[in-house]
Amino acid sequence: MGLTFNSLLDDYGIDPRDVRLLRHQTIKYAGRTPYTLWRDDHDGFLLYQSIQSVQNGPKLTGRYWASFVVTPAASTLFVGLYEIEKIGPCDPTIIDPLRGVPVTQGGARELDLYRQAGTAVELARRAQGRARDLPSDLPPHQRAICRLRLW
Repeated sequence: MGLTFNSLLDDYGIDPRDVRLLRHQTIKYAGRTPYTLWRDDHDGFLLYQSIQSVQNGPKLTGRYWASFVVTPAASTLFVGLYEIEKIGPCDPTIIDPLRGVPVTQGGARELDLYRQAGTAVELARRAQGRARDLPSDLPPHQRAICRLRLW
């Protein structure tokens, strides 16, 4: 049987119904994408991911976010499983790490801020051990990720 994301969740006692999938694919801003943020500025990536539009709130309601980014080769890369908690409205003066400007600049949308409690590293390590074609020279914050082909 092939590797499926739900089977990984099940192996760790995580109910897939408690997981929301986030696939970050955004156009480049000053050469930055969610993938390059994740690769080069992990804290910036976590901040970027923690800011979500109020409109998307109902879709994000769950205990966990499974986070994926789109690579320069247009493949989808699993970058972590985060236990989340909605904090409340986002401070409009926070600088968007992707665009380098206040989060509300360029639009008047309402934003919420979420807290992300550590990644489920063991889940990602297990996936990494079962997946193919992983680079062997990953930086420390990237060692617990894997490439999952989504069928």
